[in-house]
Amino acid sequence: MPWLTVIVISILLILINLGTWQYERLKWKTKLLAEVESAAVSEPFSSLEEVQKAISSSSPVDFRRIILTSSSQNSSSHFFVFSAENRNINWRVFKPITSSGVTVFASLETISDSDKLRYKNYVNRNNLPIVGYVRLAREVTTGAPKNTPEENRWFGFNQLPDSHGWNDLADIDADMRFYIDVKSTSLSNTSLKAMRPDIRNNHMDYMLTWYSFAIILLIIYLIIHHRAGRLKFYNEN
Repeated sequence: MPWLTVIVISILLILINLGTWQYERLKWKTKLLAEVESAAVSEPFSSLEEVQKAISSSSPVDFRRIILTSSSQNSSSHFFVFSAENRNINWRVFKPITSSGVTVFASLETISDSDKLRYKNYVNRNNLPIVGYVRLAREVTTGAPKNTPEENRWFGFNQLPDSHGWNDLADIDADMRFYIDVKSTSLSNTSLKAMRPDIRNNHMDYMLTWYSFAIILLIIYLIIHHRAGRLKFYNEN
């Protein structure tokens, strides 16, 4: 039955490949969760230079706490990144902050879609404390809505062009590898809890499922040949 053999081998290869893919995902997700846990329990960063050094050395950074005793926000430049919360359209406002000569963007507040049209919060602030979490800039998944720079509408922090898209941000030399998710601008509120995002890791179950299907298929294939007399598991003599 060559046709049956070809079909079984084809399906078997597909199932094994799916199981192997889930195994690779399992290794990646396990490493990611370990890095998040390491960052969550680490002491807060106290400067932006420390963050840069940690990123350069490939140390866990994402979701690690940061407490800057002083920074400056001396620019009216800002951009909006889409954020959906409770089925409402909101926009995270990113502004440049500078501390000890290093400039990054910080998400200082979230506003509604209607407030975005009349947003005029251009107040410059010096000696501004920053308490929050470091977040790495992640690649935006395919299928994201199209950005509209002319309307200052973005759907991912790292989707900004190299020139940042418009004149009032073109002259800002900021480190775009990460941003600060600000939770407070007061040093009286520095008791941030360790942030552990809800990241599911079900790849072990998926891997075992696909491999189990492959084994079951192989057993059924052998049983069919055995019942047809084309395969014997023992010596009848």
